[in-house]
Amino acid sequence: TLFFFIVLKNFSDEKTITKVVLRTASVKDIWLTIFFGAGWGIGNVLFGISLKLIGQSLTYAITLGLTSSLGALIPLLVFHPNDVLTLKGAMIIISLILAIIGLVFLAISGHLREKYQKLDIKEDRTISAQVDINSEESKEFKPRFRTGLIVCIMAGIFSSMLNLSLSFGQSIATIAADHGTPSFLATNAIFPLGVGIGGFLVNSSYSLFMLCRNKEFGLFCPLELGHLIKTWFLGILIGLLWMGGFIIYGIGTSSLGKLGGVIGWPIVMVISILMSQLWGFLAGDWEGVKTFKPKFYLLIGILILFVSVF
Repeated sequence: TLFFFIVLKNFSDEKTITKVVLRTASVKDIWLTIFFGAGWGIGNVLFGISLKLIGQSLTYAITLGLTSSLGALIPLLVFHPNDVLTLKGAMIIISLILAIIGLVFLAISGHLREKYQKLDIKEDRTISAQVDINSEESKEFKPRFRTGLIVCIMAGIFSSMLNLSLSFGQSIATIAADHGTPSFLATNAIFPLGVGIGGFLVNSSYSLFMLCRNKEFGLFCPLELGHLIKTWFLGILIGLLWMGGFIIYGIGTSSLGKLGGVIGWPIVMVISILMSQLWGFLAGDWEGVKTFKPKFYLLIGILILFVSVF
């Protein structure tokens, strides 16, 4: 948030560009930007819970699949209704339908993976010969997966609100541009409100609640110096890379014209999905799954999602 303010200040004619934006923008636009930013913060919390319940690869695929579709469709319907019946509008609606189909395949994949993974199968046995996926041992894992799937879907719905925050806050970007901020940086004027206030309040509140409940404040200051440096370095690096990506996203959407947020958002999401699958495999999400069936559903789902955003 501080970085965004510094960038806007250095590229603007006004010395207090943030004050100008806050004083000039309508109260409605400011609060909508913060509100949707808070919704995105809720999505972050639910996303973290989903990771524990159903793993990284499936969580990323389902959450970002919904986020990309809803984050593109809602701004199209609200701000560009005349484009809905055009070729671009039809393609976006078709992409939403395809995304839902892709999510179904991913859900089936995760369900099968969960069953096969939790059963203790020896390496010299094949899944098809030794595992009855309808056995009582397998059924006991249904509640956990079902809960994780619901939480994951909710995470996708709420996470799409980040793009809604950017879309409903475009008047803020316009004000920043009118006061000297280059057009390719003007979109970043929205982030301090959506991410810096709305998202931060939700995420920090939940984090503090969990730290207090579990009495884990000591994790921020591990006894070993090497571990301390590694932990803080990686945490700061993740934050810089994450926000750096959105700075580039803001520049990209500005270059794509009036439908920049509608077109650019799903492109960012599908690349995130593909990378998450790679990291999921590397992190061991699919360890112990020897049958190809769940992986087949996963590959088909990823392929459909890939097609849905292009």
